[in-house]
Amino acid sequence: MLMFRKARLLWFMAPLALLCAAQSTSALASSKTAGKVIAGWVEKITVLEDDAIETKAKLDTGANTSSIHAEDIQRFEKDGDDWVRFLLVLKGTDDETHRLALEKPVERNIRVKDHDDPSSRRPIIELPVCFDGRLHSVDFSLADRSEFIYSVLIGRRFLNDIAVVDAGRTFLTKASCTAELCHSATIAEYYISANLTNLNVWLFYIARSLVGIAVSCDNMFVLGFHLST
Repeated sequence: MLMFRKARLLWFMAPLALLCAAQSTSALASSKTAGKVIAGWVEKITVLEDDAIETKAKLDTGANTSSIHAEDIQRFEKDGDDWVRFLLVLKGTDDETHRLALEKPVERNIRVKDHDDPSSRRPIIELPVCFDGRLHSVDFSLADRSEFIYSVLIGRRFLNDIAVVDAGRTFLTKASCTAELCHSATIAEYYISANLTNLNVWLFYIARSLVGIAVSCDNMFVLGFHLST
């Protein structure tokens, strides 16, 4: 049933997504966008889930995989697939600690060096993130980062096609997605990959694209999330 709904929505969305892309090809920002931005070793990003949380992230080219602070990590099975539920804990730029209870499919697992448990594995999940005004789906390992200054670490797997890090500078990029760069077709791609198939979400972004409402990306995403639930 889910696959049928997705196929129906894809059939409905395809011509409209192409129309949106024709209106502004530069708006279709992704991890493969040509050119790299100069970023500092610490940058502000916005994590987008059922809330838009602006936080500081350390950019570390010495780490392969990005990681994010999570607590109460519990693995479980859903429809035959591996999932994980966890408490996302982020130190916001507003000096508040934000806590979000989430459930996500496990994309893959990585082994970590742990003297207490040599076979320790961490689940990798995807989260939507605004970095330098563009929306990206970023792979994060769920880790205990309570001993670190920054709740989020961005590794070279993400940075490889996105940014060159200037180790002597900080805060060179913008944390929020702009209306021009956060295009409805880009959002549509994320919602397809996330299996969110509520028709109201699609209609909202189609309407936004056609009438050109000047709404920030993070607000649009959060509204779309609530419509989908």
